[in-house]
Amino acid sequence: MRFVLFLALMGASAPSLAQKELRPSSPPKMPDSKEILKQREPSALYTDLVWLDRCSSEINKRLKGKDPKTAKTFRNDKQYLTTAWTHGLNLTAVAMAQGTPRPVAITPKHLVSTKHYGWHPWPGQTVNFLTSDNQIISRTVDKVMYLGSADNHVLDLDVAVARLTEDLPSSITPMKIISPAAVTDVAQGGCPVLRIDQENKALLVKSSTQSKYSNWAYFQTPNPNASTATEFVYAKYYESMVIGDSTSSSIIIYKDQFGITPFLLSQVTSAGVGLGPNYSALSIKIQEVITGFGDTDLKYKIGFGPNEFTSNPPPSGNTAPRCNLIVDRNNSTGVCSVTVNVTGQVSGAPTMSPAPSSQWTRNANSWASTANCKTKGSYNFNATVSGPYGKGSCSGGLFVR
Repeated sequence: MRFVLFLALMGASAPSLAQKELRPSSPPKMPDSKEILKQREPSALYTDLVWLDRCSSEINKRLKGKDPKTAKTFRNDKQYLTTAWTHGLNLTAVAMAQGTPRPVAITPKHLVSTKHYGWHPWPGQTVNFLTSDNQIISRTVDKVMYLGSADNHVLDLDVAVARLTEDLPSSITPMKIISPAAVTDVAQGGCPVLRIDQENKALLVKSSTQSKYSNWAYFQTPNPNASTATEFVYAKYYESMVIGDSTSSSIIIYKDQFGITPFLLSQVTSAGVGLGPNYSALSIKIQEVITGFGDTDLKYKIGFGPNEFTSNPPPSGNTAPRCNLIVDRNNSTGVCSVTVNVTGQVSGAPTMSPAPSSQWTRNANSWASTANCKTKGSYNFNATVSGPYGKGSCSGGLFVR
């Protein structure tokens, strides 16, 4: 396994087994505008263009005139640095540490981290956070639960959820997760993504179209020879992930009429450009773990955003429904589980192509079924939800090796 923490110890030089098992051998081709217009409504294309502006404009403004040599490091052990390009962004949810796990608070009491080989905070350990006015907040880990296998050497879903013994204060702002309905826009837009590494550097990668097909979030290396000025600058802030960079956060910096908001996309699992768990796709599972701790208060619900493209609670009024489709393979059974999460008013179960292999079952705003995925190859599914004010569509899939 080419996982960051044990890269040198394991002596691996080829891409990780997890990467080979979970993604196609080459990224899907980015469709051009004509192809997008054939596949999606014109309004959706406009949404893509708006997304690219809103996920890049604040970063582009902050990088202008900055020297990467002084602007990369965003904080030290005591304070946020005024020389950093990120200075003033609310990144208080990212735990303080260097060369050790750096979980991210997603509620006042719950943190997400990687799980591989136990690279996460353990019960009884202290985790420190830094407020925006440079006050250190310390909390103790109470419990830890894993997504997927309880064995941290089984790397099916590389996520650990930690519970603190007491809530964080209001001076630490839990980070929202990119909403399931918006993850396609992130992937399609090629957004610049803030990456906070083990040395407290604020680096940059780019989102990849592969993220919309998987429980994993994929990224691209900014091109240092790019013809566009912005990507040329992004490349100056890129560094490969190495030993100790596991849990490095991948964050969207989103700007709209409501202000500037960071949204958590992933945390680093592997070396190089640093793929990691797609928290948008895994948010239901994470919330189930939080509920399993006995934390059912509304303040312990994961926050999502941005709110222009999805709403929580679901939208009301004359609004067409939206959906997000998540596909997981059930071990080696040849059966995939399919979940369609819906916002808005719907009339009956989703329709899907290829057709599901079992009846749909409904739990609140989620519809679940199964599909056939017995043979090796790429499986892509398209779902449509219908309501009194229109239709919504979504797609998802996986790669069986």
